[in-house]
Amino acid sequence: MPRPIRLAPISVTLLLAGAGAGALVYGALAWIGFPASTGKATISEALEIVKIALAVIAGVGGVIALVVAYRSQRV
Repeated sequence: MPRPIRLAPISVTLLLAGAGAGALVYGALAWIGFPASTGKATISEALEIVKIALAVIAGVGGVIALVVAYRSQRV
């Protein structure tokens, strides 16, 4: 009899990925000094960081999709 697939580890992974991506965006924006009244960072730099963070999120989502597909094929 096949074992049921547990969804708890996947949801925990998704939660941790979201928290990590948020921390990445916050840390990167704070590092370049955005938002600050000194004008260190430009809007284009902030948008570049957001694009990179979204790419990281998409990569983590792709890995999760691959894990789910692998587990469903294994069952």
